[in-house]
Amino acid sequence: MAKSLKETMDEAKIVSKEQVSEIFDRIKKADKLLGNDPVQTKKEKFERTLRVSYSIPEYDLKLFKTILTRALSYQLVPNNSEIVRAGLIALLNATDKEFAKAISSVKKIKKGIPPRD
Repeated sequence: MAKSLKETMDEAKIVSKEQVSEIFDRIKKADKLLGNDPVQTKKEKFERTLRVSYSIPEYDLKLFKTILTRALSYQLVPNNSEIVRAGLIALLNATDKEFAKAISSVKKIKKGIPPRD
């Protein structure tokens, strides 16, 4: 079985046991200050993702590129899914007036496959 760093340092007698304890206490304090506390960090539960398909007009699809260009100016590189999810969050955080205006500005599109020419 592999030895811990603390056990290895104790056996090597590089530093005294008190010094080892002091070093590890300082490491724990630093981790807490930096937010890397192993006790606090819990393994995040895997969130299941679903594949969803939807119809979107070509013009709206081009808006993804515009939004991506704007995000790049802030050194962000979102994918299409992240852009859609950010829009959902923005709608949830919008006031009632902003929400109604945004939803009413979206044109209805016909469902289904367009007829062949």
